[in-house]
Amino acid sequence: ARKTKHRIVYRVVDEYMEQGAERFNLPQKTSRSPLSLGQIISIIDQNDLIAGPRNLNLEGGSGYEDVFNFTTVSSVFYLQLTQYFEEEGESWRLAQEAEYLKDEEEYETFAEEAQVATDERERAFEPWREQFDAFMAEWLKAEGPSMRSIAGRMGHGMRRGALKNYVMSYCLSWGVFPSGRNQIEWNDGKDVMNIDFPS
Repeated sequence: ARKTKHRIVYRVVDEYMEQGAERFNLPQKTSRSPLSLGQIISIIDQNDLIAGPRNLNLEGGSGYEDVFNFTTVSSVFYLQLTQYFEEEGESWRLAQEAEYLKDEEEYETFAEEAQVATDERERAFEPWREQFDAFMAEWLKAEGPSMRSIAGRMGHGMRRGALKNYVMSYCLSWGVFPSGRNQIEWNDGKDVMNIDFPS
């Protein structure tokens, strides 16, 4: 704010002025009397001067505890500004914490349910476990040469996981171990391997 002979002139500035002052929304550029506290808060909020940097840092990977007071407000003329935005920041922090705990709880519930389902599937597969282990031992011998490089080991792990999943699904769906030549997708369906199962 700059005082002239008859009015007060306002502008918003930051360290990125080369991007242009028109980035800021300043509905009232001059006034005869100083702006009210509410008008100052409105200008700050309209220009996203507090929430913007906070949310930008949050999206960048910072924790909500680290960014809730990333921006602060102070004024020698509007002493209530500091308290207002401190309370606003604390409300934001509490809302983020509640959302985080909710997400964390939902994730834990999902992880627990997934583990229960996995355990149940493994138990149901038990009648074919010995046959599967014997088959995998033979398959691993044939896979040996592909294990020499990092890429080879990664591909091996993906094929092994796809093969186990296929056999388990087949056994649990049909009640018998697969036999004959079967096409099995791996690498998220991008690749296919042909597997000959013993009859």
